[in-house]
Amino acid sequence: MKINYKKIIIGTVVSIFIIVILFRNLDFEKLKEVNLSINYFLLFLALVLSITATFFRSLRFKISLNNEISLKSILSKTLFYNFYTRFFPGGIGELSFVYMLRKSVERGSVRSVNSLMITRLYDLLTITIFLLAGFGFNQFNTDETNVYLSFFIVIAVLFGCLILLLDRIISVFEKIFRKSKSKIGKRIYVLAGELKNESLHNKKNKYLMFGYSVLFWAINYLMVYVFCHSINMQISYFDAIIVSSFSIITGLIPINTLGGFGYKEGGLTLALIFIGFIKQDAIVYAFLIHLVSLFLALLSAGVGLIIEMIKKIQKNEEYLKQN
Repeated sequence: MKINYKKIIIGTVVSIFIIVILFRNLDFEKLKEVNLSINYFLLFLALVLSITATFFRSLRFKISLNNEISLKSILSKTLFYNFYTRFFPGGIGELSFVYMLRKSVERGSVRSVNSLMITRLYDLLTITIFLLAGFGFNQFNTDETNVYLSFFIVIAVLFGCLILLLDRIISVFEKIFRKSKSKIGKRIYVLAGELKNESLHNKKNKYLMFGYSVLFWAINYLMVYVFCHSINMQISYFDAIIVSSFSIITGLIPINTLGGFGYKEGGLTLALIFIGFIKQDAIVYAFLIHLVSLFLALLSAGVGLIIEMIKKIQKNEEYLKQN
């Protein structure tokens, strides 16, 4: 993985352009009003949910690395990885994961890249299913418990079908890109081979990866729901799925910038307008969602730092006992 400075420069220019447009329409009185009404208990709950979701994300990394790293170690690295990917542009976040794992597992650099590719594919499949189901159920009365129960039943059925068809889908991709000469095609072919080996030779891992993916994203969307309510945004869980997914999609833009400023606000504004917010309110909430999400990522990294400090203390205690 190489850092593309040209893309970072272009991304920064475009980002500044988007921010200028949004700032011209920003209602500062509304922004001040929302800031004064923040519910800090719900904000803390959102942080707890964020760390809980990261726990399941780290379990996926652990499985994709054949359980050759301890849960405590991969959890702290995943918390740092979340921070780096949110704050730094141009693939630096992904490079941080490779750097952190280079000595933790055998052939750490290569296998960390494969692990990222595998988990991202599971993310893509999971987000797609949640988003499609979210769009469908968003039309119903979200105050009824039966609606949410039906939603998760549909999610379970869709994932069951996907698990049954996954091996065939992987084989098709492997055949399509077998002779590809492009870098992307070659990467997809290698990834298909990795996934095929994982799913065909260890079905338990496949089920666990899907299970942890569902838990990770279900809790992550719940975190967004709670977080939005902490800044007095009255949205449903399905709205949270749509808003969060839009934000993730904007993060996939190959040209990005420091902290995702500009792109995130633009994507969030469009998502909020889509679910019914007026433009002025959507811009205000888009800025707040992005800024507070960065703050939560920073706090999560702090938790990762605490875990690393505990590991070092335990290691020193073990060393002193042996001597």
